[in-house]
Amino acid sequence: MVIPSFEPIIGGAERQLKQLSQFLLSDSDNFKVTILTRRVDSLPKYQVCDSIPTIRLIGRLYPHLFLLHLFLYLKNKVEDIDVIHVHTLNSPAVLCVIFGLLYKKPVILKVTRSGSGSQIAQILASKFKSNLYRFILNSASKVIALTKDVQSDLDKLSVKKEKVDLIPNGVQSFPYKEKILEKVIFIYIGRLIKRKNVNVLLSAWSEANVGPDCELRIIGDGPELSSLLNLSKRLGIQSSVHFLGGLPHQDVLEELQKSQIFVLPSESEGMLNALLEAMSMINAVIVSNIRANSEIIVNGVHGLLFDGEQQLATAIKHLSTDHNMIHKLSLNAKDLVDTRFSFNVVSKMYKNLYLELCKR
Repeated sequence: MVIPSFEPIIGGAERQLKQLSQFLLSDSDNFKVTILTRRVDSLPKYQVCDSIPTIRLIGRLYPHLFLLHLFLYLKNKVEDIDVIHVHTLNSPAVLCVIFGLLYKKPVILKVTRSGSGSQIAQILASKFKSNLYRFILNSASKVIALTKDVQSDLDKLSVKKEKVDLIPNGVQSFPYKEKILEKVIFIYIGRLIKRKNVNVLLSAWSEANVGPDCELRIIGDGPELSSLLNLSKRLGIQSSVHFLGGLPHQDVLEELQKSQIFVLPSESEGMLNALLEAMSMINAVIVSNIRANSEIIVNGVHGLLFDGEQQLATAIKHLSTDHNMIHKLSLNAKDLVDTRFSFNVVSKMYKNLYLELCKR
């Protein structure tokens, strides 16, 4: 497994890799997993992170020294390698595909997101990068698209359809636990950056004018924090909106257990871990009507889809008082996650792919 950053730097891609690796290592088929990542600060070069062997390669002058060390490491271990799975689409992906061609090793590339600011969008915007990555992606053994949106962008790049497998993000399946709460708690989890549209959420919250038995908790940090705090003051909603900052993952799960409704106003997403975890933790969801979300959520069945601030305000107002709807949506959402997106399901898809590639 190759990823530019790993523990203690943990975001969505890193968490997905960690949980997938743990599922593979616990499997009765005796899968062996090693994570190759970049060394930062004074972290040890080798460490077992929550049962996962982790090799930290040179991090200075990234990516140049890292790529050189990565190539040398792979070359030294070439006889022990069955599959190289790269969890990024930047320069390590290019190097690993070239290595795979030279040493006849299967290489999987994972494309996590399309839309504004994504790696695939930056590639499509550049003629040079489009030509380079068209070759790289078509030379990989398989390309994993998280969503149909990503699949469409790969098609625009003329990646062969037989190269692309649609495999979603996975999530831990949490046991059902009934929620008895005095307040209706809405929650947002994610980075505070422009494409997440948290400003739209705050404006819609103000417009919805929910009662005193409702509150909005915002978990995350980022460059938009100060402007969002100022917006909250200007709108006069400080008493019902609480900024909790960035929290450790276990604390995030505890907040999801306390909440009833997860809100995702982003203009662009892949398959967001926080959304799947919220659904698994029995939250009704209100999400922007972008393709990545509408691939998961059927409006009125697993959650509510919205277009624009006015519809978001209407959805917030509706769920602030309709407890039967909250109950219905949250149970449907949990059932969907357990049957389609649990790591038990997703890890089997990857295991079958690895075994298929090893037989070629």
